[in-house]
Amino acid sequence: MRVADIQRFCTHDGPGLRTTVFFKGCPLRCVWCHNPETQKFESEMMLHTALCAGCGACVEICPAGAQILTQTDRYRKVELCVGCGACAGACPTEACRAVGREMTPEQVADAVCEDAVFYATEGGVTLSGGEPLCTDGIEQLVPLLKKRGLHVLVETAGACESARLARVAPYVDEFYFDIKHTDPQKHRELTGALPDAILHNLALLDSLGARIRLRCLLVNGLTTEKEHFERVAALYHSLVHCTGVQLLRYHPMGGSKAAALGLADSGRREWIPTEEQIRRAAQILTEHKVPIFL
Repeated sequence: MRVADIQRFCTHDGPGLRTTVFFKGCPLRCVWCHNPETQKFESEMMLHTALCAGCGACVEICPAGAQILTQTDRYRKVELCVGCGACAGACPTEACRAVGREMTPEQVADAVCEDAVFYATEGGVTLSGGEPLCTDGIEQLVPLLKKRGLHVLVETAGACESARLARVAPYVDEFYFDIKHTDPQKHRELTGALPDAILHNLALLDSLGARIRLRCLLVNGLTTEKEHFERVAALYHSLVHCTGVQLLRYHPMGGSKAAALGLADSGRREWIPTEEQIRRAAQILTEHKVPIFL
């Protein structure tokens, strides 16, 4: 399994205190992606220039000459980088960071269980990404986590193989299922894929009796239309085991992570939803008798 990060003591990725495991790889390309470092399945290097102390250790150790440090500039030549990770090992401030370490399902479970004493009755582990259900080894990891007595939550966009989803579902306590957009063409424009297979997987989960919470990201001008939330309400009422809809706010922090990968800064402050847009979305869902989470 290729793990992008393991974050401990999380309070926003499910009930209670949780450990969140972010896996590498996602077939979607959402224009607002908050975790661009998890899009590719391969390991990658990141350079956070704001953390750089200017010591030059990365320049000295880089075998490809990709790390550049001058009196006025600090950057990485992405086209030269071979992804060896030598700079990350030499950097004292973690400005250089390798994203995507290989771990076995047993190693992931061991890392998660280090925090088990803090989970109490509500906490547990959240599997996220990227798209965790596209991760090789997920079918071994989830039963292992349940065997160790953990509450398991999976954050997914449903962009995965149906057969794998069906095999994993019996061991998952709850799914947080992202609804990117309810208009098929806009879904394709915003994510690079049509929603048909995703909606099929949502219906499959529901037919299997899985506990589901739908999640909608509010992005100003892209996912804030009244019609969109009316269709979300209809989708909720089509499901038997859905507990409600969670409204999430777009934030531009993913842009700085894209820049650290050597990509264009994708963060857009104008996409941050207004309080009125959030209130209106909640009102529409409430009027359609949909339980909401904020």
